[in-house]
Amino acid sequence: MIIRFLVDSSGSMSGEPLRKVHKMLVDFIKLLHEKNMQEKEVFIQMLSYNIKTTELINGELYKVWTHSDGINLEMGYKEYRAPYFNDIGCGPKNIGCALKRFNEYMTVADLLVIFTKGTPSDVLEFNSQINRTKKYNKKIIIFHGNINKIGLLSTLTDNIFSWDVFDADTLFSTLQDCVHNRQKMPVPPKVIEL
Repeated sequence: MIIRFLVDSSGSMSGEPLRKVHKMLVDFIKLLHEKNMQEKEVFIQMLSYNIKTTELINGELYKVWTHSDGINLEMGYKEYRAPYFNDIGCGPKNIGCALKRFNEYMTVADLLVIFTKGTPSDVLEFNSQINRTKKYNKKIIIFHGNINKIGLLSTLTDNIFSWDVFDADTLFSTLQDCVHNRQKMPVPPKVIEL
């Protein structure tokens, strides 16, 4: 199983937004280790992006343990301290360049999860990567910190959610649905009392 995470680390994410994303990732990876899948190979790839793209994790998940400043992952023969995303940029959100880097792996992932709070700055690169991104990821989910700024991201997937209403448990159940090729039932509409 391959899971990819793409984390916006531009200036708009500094402070509380990035802390929220970090907590969701830590909780999700702990769940993955606890509930899942000692019997399954889990390969995690994680990039952060702002004006540049930085590879944070690329390896097979074996062990997980937490620390006060994040989480350590033992992957293959290397140990990675999971990112606290201290490389906050103040430049553009070059998500197209980050997608291109993932697409250069030319392997199909079970799930691509994107965390952002804006729209792509590198529009031409982003548009050129849409079809390849859909080809190399079975399911794409975007968690957005400002749902009113979806913009071009809706061309990548219909699965766009506010990260305020999602948590690690929900993300984990979404992953399980992907793995078992089940379609989740849509959430019923809220009852409006007059």
